Amino acid sequence: MPQRKRRRKSLNTSSKWQSAVPSPSVYHGELLPSCAGPKFHPFRTSNPEIQFQTLLNEPNLSDTGGQGYVFKALVDSEPFAIKLFKFFDIEEEKARFADSQKAKMTDEELEGNTDPFFAECRAYGRIEEFYENCQGKKNPGLIAAPCYGYLYISEEQEMDLGRQFGILDWNRLDTHANTRIRALVKQFIPDEPINRKVKSVKRMLSDLKTLHRIGVYPRDTFARNYRGGLMVDFGIALTEPSCVLRVLPEWMREPEKYKDLGAFDDMIRELGIKTAVRAARPENPQIHTRGDYVRGELREEFVELDRSGKNAKPALV
Repeated sequence: MPQRKRRRKSLNTSSKWQSAVPSPSVYHGELLPSCAGPKFHPFRTSNPEIQFQTLLNEPNLSDTGGQGYVFKALVDSEPFAIKLFKFFDIEEEKARFADSQKAKMTDEELEGNTDPFFAECRAYGRIEEFYENCQGKKNPGLIAAPCYGYLYISEEQEMDLGRQFGILDWNRLDTHANTRIRALVKQFIPDEPINRKVKSVKRMLSDLKTLHRIGVYPRDTFARNYRGGLMVDFGIALTEPSCVLRVLPEWMREPEKYKDLGAFDDMIRELGIKTAVRAARPENPQIHTRGDYVRGELREEFVELDRSGKNAKPALV
């Protein structure tokens, strides 16, 4: 796809990085995941030279840490951020669903929708579809941090990570004994505080609503998942068509899709940004704040608030 420079200034005070959507290329390799819905392409080279420089996330302190490790690295001498994913345990994931829900999904669907690596592939596949549909129209600017494709980490590179960073936990099961670690190559954006200007907050909200409009629901809207005002993590995102949303009861489906709106408002308040910009619509009190709809395990309890936003009651799936 053609390069698209961001039509706005960086939402951070730093302008050291340049934002651009990946250029068109002939990709050699499988589009992932194999289940129905959007898919994502391999990185431009299948076995690039990678020099891991800095571990960017704290694995034990964040949701992303449970999914894998994020590094600043040189890939064929160019700086990128690389997210390396732990292996996915489908049996553990299936335990989150009631038997009646599991009966409505194949294992391939469930893995293709909820494995964090595949969840990000689906989200970025849909985002690329969005950019392609915008060709010849008004430039929409970036709506998320650019991702340039997936690749596999070699056994030698995995051993180097263990020696250099002490990383040995990949959640590798017997079924993964001969499987290489999967990774996504993204634009490296410095970790700086979110720009507190109202214009910047409005643009972030506009991006989030655009993601919703094209059927991508990040469900992890926290300051730690933004760089330069752009969402960088889609590891628990649901992207239409979603088997997870399909099996949820109707009364639960919409709040689950749009809980990001309340979370966005919470994030702005927690950052102490003084603005009247709000994501959640007052007429929908169930998603007014993140606390309005707290999801536990899918098989266990959801919390529902009444219209006052004060009285909670458990709602079983």
